[in-house]
Amino acid sequence: GKGLEKYLENFKEYIAGDSKRKTSATCILCKEIVWHLKNATSNYSRHLQRKHKVEFDSWSKQAYKEKNNKMKQAFIEESLASSSGTEKYGSTHPPQIELAQMVFKNFIIELGLPLSITEKSAFIRAMSTVDPKFRIPCRRSITNEYLPKMYNQILNKLKKTCLAADFISLTFDGWTDRRVRAFYAITMHYVDQTGQLRAHLLAFNHISGSHTGENLFMEYDRVSTSFSIGGKIVRLITDNASNNLSAFGELVIPGHRPNDDDIQNSFDKQEELLRLPCFIHTLQLVVKDGLNDSECIRPPLSKVAEIAKLSHKSITIAEKLQNEKFSIPEAIVTRWNSQFLTVSKVVDIPNTLLNDLLNEQKK
Repeated sequence: GKGLEKYLENFKEYIAGDSKRKTSATCILCKEIVWHLKNATSNYSRHLQRKHKVEFDSWSKQAYKEKNNKMKQAFIEESLASSSGTEKYGSTHPPQIELAQMVFKNFIIELGLPLSITEKSAFIRAMSTVDPKFRIPCRRSITNEYLPKMYNQILNKLKKTCLAADFISLTFDGWTDRRVRAFYAITMHYVDQTGQLRAHLLAFNHISGSHTGENLFMEYDRVSTSFSIGGKIVRLITDNASNNLSAFGELVIPGHRPNDDDIQNSFDKQEELLRLPCFIHTLQLVVKDGLNDSECIRPPLSKVAEIAKLSHKSITIAEKLQNEKFSIPEAIVTRWNSQFLTVSKVVDIPNTLLNDLLNEQKK
């Protein structure tokens, strides 16, 4: 990024050998050599972030300030250029409302474009071509007006849907992002009055603190209570994590009253429970256990994994495979089908080609 040069020196570019298409630079602050691919700088900023946080924060603030000033200037210039001699729609004019909703729903929500798209010069010119009278909503208006309004509309619509549904199944899943922040999502599934299976996301929230069964149950109870669906839930699907078993393992279907004097067999008792394990996750565990128990398959699977890793690490191998119309996806150990696909792709490569590539890398 711009401005990083004051923290780095001795920039070098390599055009041959193992370092081909790579660059390196020496950190002025700690003298460590930082490597990166040509025409990219993310490793440099990442090094600064990890090793020199004070300097990184200073650089980030300055870069953001400069970028923000440029965007504001471009927005002003484009707005003045597009508005010269053209009277704009009022905020309540039908075309103004229609186009503003189109920008918000189609571009920002459905295409996932950032809110700052409305301040980009190219976008301003494009919308001026669509309708010169259209007044593009600024990012502040979208944040303070459009987003809260649409959120409330969707929330009210979801609550009406929950009220009309007779029986509801829920899926509950949690994960962490790259910054190790924990989230969970709850999705409802039901059959509408026309017989169509429907699904709607009820919650996608950050969860703080320890992910104990008690905390997960509190989040589940809070969401089910806010949508008034506690008595309509007939199934809850989760993965097989121990905290999910602790949180939901003993829940029973609403309305069911177990009779302690008439003990049913284990199958009937299982039918009373609200929670069901995710089939795909259970299948993954079965396949994983099977592979772990099969000693004869470990060496070839390990070899395939190394070949796949090498094809993503070595530019030379990746290019040669691409020239021969081959590719090797990296196996994801938590998805058995991805491991199967990786093995299949490696097996499809002719032995002569594969041996040549490996010999070149002295593997």
